[in-house]
Amino acid sequence: MSTLEYLVYHVFLPPKLPEKDAEEHMVINETALCRTVLKSATKYLGSGLVAEEYRSDRRVLVGMLDHLAKSQAAGEMMTEVLKDSFLSMREGDVRAFLVREQNAGVIFRKHATEVVYEAFEVQPPTEKVTSTQGKLSCSYPGPAISIPLHHFEYPLFLRELSSFLVQMDSDTLDSAATSKKAGAKRVHAGDAGDAGTHYPLLIM
Repeated sequence: MSTLEYLVYHVFLPPKLPEKDAEEHMVINETALCRTVLKSATKYLGSGLVAEEYRSDRRVLVGMLDHLAKSQAAGEMMTEVLKDSFLSMREGDVRAFLVREQNAGVIFRKHATEVVYEAFEVQPPTEKVTSTQGKLSCSYPGPAISIPLHHFEYPLFLRELSSFLVQMDSDTLDSAATSKKAGAKRVHAGDAGDAGTHYPLLIM
Protein backbone atom coordinates (compact mmCIF):
# COMPACT_ATOMS: atom_id res chain seq x y z
CA MET A 1 0.00 0.00 0.00
CA SER A 2 1.33 3.43 -0.93
CA THR A 3 1.71 6.23 1.61
CA LEU A 4 -1.21 8.12 0.03
CA GLU A 5 -3.46 5.07 0.31
CA TYR A 6 -2.35 4.63 3.92
CA LEU A 7 -3.36 8.21 4.72
CA VAL A 8 -6.76 7.80 3.08
CA TYR A 9 -7.46 4.55 4.93
CA HIS A 10 -6.43 5.90 8.33
CA VAL A 11 -8.10 9.31 8.06
CA PHE A 12 -11.37 8.55 6.28
CA LEU A 13 -12.08 4.82 6.54
CA PRO A 14 -12.91 2.52 9.50
CA PRO A 15 -9.93 0.77 11.11
CA LYS A 16 -9.06 -2.73 9.97
CA LEU A 17 -8.55 -5.75 12.17
CA PRO A 18 -5.01 -5.76 13.63
CA GLU A 19 -3.74 -8.76 11.67
CA LYS A 20 -4.86 -7.15 8.39
CA ASP A 21 -3.49 -3.74 9.30
CA ALA A 22 -0.07 -4.68 10.69
CA GLU A 23 1.72 -4.92 7.34
CA GLU A 24 0.88 -1.30 6.57
CA HIS A 25 2.34 0.13 9.78
CA MET A 26 5.66 1.08 8.23
CA VAL A 27 7.56 3.91 9.88
CA ILE A 28 7.44 5.99 6.69
CA ASN A 29 3.63 5.74 6.60
CA GLU A 30 3.19 6.63 10.26
CA THR A 31 5.55 9.60 9.89
CA ALA A 32 3.62 10.83 6.85
CA LEU A 33 0.35 10.57 8.79
CA CYS A 34 1.82 12.58 11.67
CA ARG A 35 3.09 15.30 9.33
CA THR A 36 -0.26 15.47 7.54
CA VAL A 37 -2.11 15.98 10.82
CA LEU A 38 0.47 18.59 11.88
CA LYS A 39 0.08 20.47 8.60
CA SER A 40 -3.71 20.47 8.92
CA ALA A 41 -3.62 21.59 12.56
CA THR A 42 -1.18 24.41 11.75
CA LYS A 43 -3.31 25.58 8.84
CA TYR A 44 -6.45 25.51 10.98
CA LEU A 45 -4.77 27.51 13.75
CA GLY A 46 -3.83 30.23 11.26
CA SER A 47 -7.16 30.23 9.46
CA GLY A 48 -8.91 32.67 11.77
CA LEU A 49 -11.59 30.08 12.55
CA VAL A 50 -10.29 29.39 16.07
CA ALA A 51 -11.91 31.53 18.76
CA GLU A 52 -9.42 33.56 20.80
CA GLU A 53 -10.17 31.68 24.04
CA TYR A 54 -9.13 28.41 22.38
CA ARG A 55 -6.04 29.59 20.53
CA SER A 56 -3.68 28.89 23.43
CA ASP A 57 -4.82 25.27 23.64
CA ARG A 58 -4.51 24.87 19.87
CA ARG A 59 -0.96 26.24 19.96
CA VAL A 60 -0.06 23.63 22.57
CA LEU A 61 -1.54 20.93 20.34
CA VAL A 62 0.38 22.13 17.28
CA GLY A 63 3.59 22.28 19.31
CA MET A 64 3.04 18.74 20.55
CA LEU A 65 2.49 17.45 17.01
CA ASP A 66 5.53 19.35 15.76
CA HIS A 67 7.83 17.75 18.33
CA LEU A 68 6.28 14.33 17.72
CA ALA A 69 7.03 14.68 14.01
CA LYS A 70 10.60 15.80 14.73
CA SER A 71 11.15 12.80 17.01
CA GLN A 72 10.28 10.49 14.10
CA ALA A 73 12.03 12.44 11.33
CA ALA A 74 15.00 10.05 11.24
CA GLY A 75 12.77 6.96 11.38
CA GLU A 76 13.73 6.38 15.00
CA MET A 77 14.19 8.39 18.17
CA MET A 78 17.39 10.38 18.70
CA THR A 79 18.65 11.29 22.18
CA GLU A 80 19.58 14.89 21.36
CA VAL A 81 16.27 15.54 19.61
CA LEU A 82 14.32 14.36 22.64
CA LYS A 83 16.49 16.30 25.06
CA ASP A 84 16.07 19.51 23.05
CA SER A 85 12.33 18.90 22.93
CA PHE A 86 12.16 18.62 26.72
CA LEU A 87 14.35 21.69 27.22
CA SER A 88 12.08 23.80 25.01
CA MET A 89 8.99 23.06 27.12
CA ARG A 90 7.27 25.98 28.79
CA GLU A 91 4.53 25.87 31.41
CA GLY A 92 1.42 24.38 29.85
CA ASP A 93 3.30 22.61 27.05
CA VAL A 94 2.78 18.95 26.21
CA ARG A 95 5.12 16.45 24.59
CA ALA A 96 3.97 13.10 23.22
CA PHE A 97 6.16 10.36 21.80
CA LEU A 98 5.65 6.91 20.32
CA VAL A 99 7.87 4.17 21.78
CA ARG A 100 7.35 1.63 19.03
CA GLU A 101 9.03 -1.49 20.33
CA GLN A 102 7.12 -1.27 23.62
CA ASN A 103 3.77 -0.59 21.92
CA ALA A 104 3.57 2.49 24.13
CA GLY A 105 2.77 6.16 23.94
CA VAL A 106 4.23 8.57 26.50
CA ILE A 107 2.95 12.03 27.38
CA PHE A 108 4.71 14.78 29.34
CA ARG A 109 2.70 17.76 30.65
CA LYS A 110 4.61 20.68 32.15
CA HIS A 111 3.04 22.55 35.07
CA ALA A 112 4.35 25.34 37.28
CA THR A 113 6.14 23.08 39.77
CA GLU A 114 6.09 19.62 38.20
CA VAL A 115 6.00 17.56 35.02
CA VAL A 116 3.38 14.81 34.81
CA TYR A 117 4.45 11.73 32.88
CA GLU A 118 1.87 9.28 31.53
CA ALA A 119 2.19 6.08 29.51
CA PHE A 120 -0.41 4.00 27.71
CA GLU A 121 -0.76 1.00 25.43
CA VAL A 122 -0.98 2.17 21.81
CA GLN A 123 -2.73 -0.84 20.35
CA PRO A 124 -4.44 -3.68 22.23
CA PRO A 125 -3.40 -7.29 21.53
CA THR A 126 -4.95 -8.90 18.47
CA GLU A 127 -6.50 -11.65 20.58
CA LYS A 128 -8.44 -9.13 22.66
CA VAL A 129 -9.68 -7.28 19.58
CA THR A 130 -10.87 -10.37 17.73
CA SER A 131 -12.38 -12.17 20.74
CA THR A 132 -14.32 -9.28 22.29
CA GLN A 133 -18.03 -9.18 21.62
CA GLY A 134 -19.18 -5.64 20.88
CA LYS A 135 -16.94 -2.72 21.79
CA LEU A 136 -13.46 -3.11 23.25
CA SER A 137 -13.07 -0.71 26.17
CA CYS A 138 -9.70 1.07 26.38
CA SER A 139 -8.66 3.72 28.90
CA TYR A 140 -6.31 6.55 27.88
CA PRO A 141 -3.90 7.60 29.11
CA GLY A 142 -2.54 5.11 31.62
CA PRO A 143 -0.62 5.43 34.91
CA ALA A 144 0.82 8.86 35.72
CA ILE A 145 3.92 9.95 37.63
CA SER A 146 4.60 13.45 38.93
CA ILE A 147 8.21 14.65 38.62
CA PRO A 148 9.27 17.79 40.53
CA LEU A 149 10.29 20.46 38.05
CA HIS A 150 13.75 21.00 39.54
CA HIS A 151 14.48 17.29 39.07
CA PHE A 152 13.06 17.17 35.55
CA GLU A 153 15.14 20.14 34.37
CA TYR A 154 18.39 18.75 35.79
CA PRO A 155 20.65 18.17 32.73
CA LEU A 156 21.79 14.70 33.79
CA PHE A 157 18.20 13.59 34.38
CA LEU A 158 17.09 14.82 30.96
CA ARG A 159 20.01 13.09 29.28
CA GLU A 160 19.24 9.78 30.98
CA LEU A 161 15.50 10.09 30.35
CA SER A 162 16.05 10.79 26.66
CA SER A 163 18.57 7.97 26.35
CA PHE A 164 16.19 5.56 28.08
CA LEU A 165 13.29 6.36 25.74
CA VAL A 166 15.55 5.97 22.71
CA GLN A 167 16.72 2.59 24.00
CA MET A 168 13.16 1.41 24.66
CA ASP A 169 12.14 2.57 21.19
CA SER A 170 14.71 0.25 19.60
CA ASP A 171 14.89 -2.71 22.00
CA THR A 172 12.87 -5.62 20.64
CA LEU A 173 11.48 -7.63 23.53
CA ASP A 174 9.20 -9.76 21.38
CA SER A 175 10.43 -11.43 18.20
CA ALA A 176 7.10 -10.88 16.46
CA ALA A 177 6.99 -7.18 17.18
CA THR A 178 8.83 -6.05 14.05
CA SER A 179 10.14 -7.29 10.75
CA LYS A 180 11.91 -5.83 7.75
CA LYS A 181 10.87 -5.93 4.14
CA ALA A 182 12.70 -4.21 1.30
CA GLY A 183 14.87 -2.46 3.89
CA ALA A 184 11.89 -0.81 5.59
CA LYS A 185 11.05 -1.39 9.23
CA ARG A 186 7.53 -2.66 9.82
CA VAL A 187 5.76 -2.27 13.13
CA HIS A 188 3.48 -5.07 14.29
CA ALA A 189 1.99 -3.30 17.27
CA GLY A 190 -1.16 -5.41 17.21
CA ASP A 191 0.72 -8.44 18.53
CA ALA A 192 2.75 -6.54 21.10
CA GLY A 193 0.80 -7.80 24.07
CA ASP A 194 0.02 -11.30 22.85
CA ALA A 195 2.81 -12.85 24.88
CA GLY A 196 1.19 -11.56 28.07
CA THR A 197 3.59 -8.66 28.48
CA HIS A 198 2.14 -5.21 29.10
CA TYR A 199 4.89 -3.27 27.40
CA PRO A 200 3.94 0.25 28.58
CA LEU A 201 4.68 -0.84 32.14
CA LEU A 202 8.32 -1.31 31.15
CA ILE A 203 8.73 2.43 30.66
CA MET A 204 6.98 3.53 33.83
